[in-house]
Amino acid sequence: MSLEIIERSLPRGLAKKQFPMKNVRELENGIERAVVLCRGDAISPDLLPDTIRQKINPFMIAEENVPFKDKVDRYRKLLIMDALQKANGVQKEAAGVLRIKPTTLNEMIKRYNIKAMA
Repeated sequence: MSLEIIERSLPRGLAKKQFPMKNVRELENGIERAVVLCRGDAISPDLLPDTIRQKINPFMIAEENVPFKDKVDRYRKLLIMDALQKANGVQKEAAGVLRIKPTTLNEMIKRYNIKAMA
């Protein structure tokens, strides 16, 4: 696999957050992990470990000239993915984390095409 692109928004999001020298190794490991997990030809922020994603403001990740609705949808997807990860993929528990009904979470998972955790 030849990785051609790191999603345009990713470097800008990382650049806005200055990583102290002791965290450069953490960043390097996170990017290497994202490359391994990447299924296409672009690394997106959702492939980064939580320790790095939490340091990036999700609103900085969104590209300029992207409609508001698309930015909100992207943020919702990140919240859902984070809740699912915290709940080890158990949708009922993730719904509790998000304080929404499990049926609502299920609908949102379908709408945002979120894949089941392996």
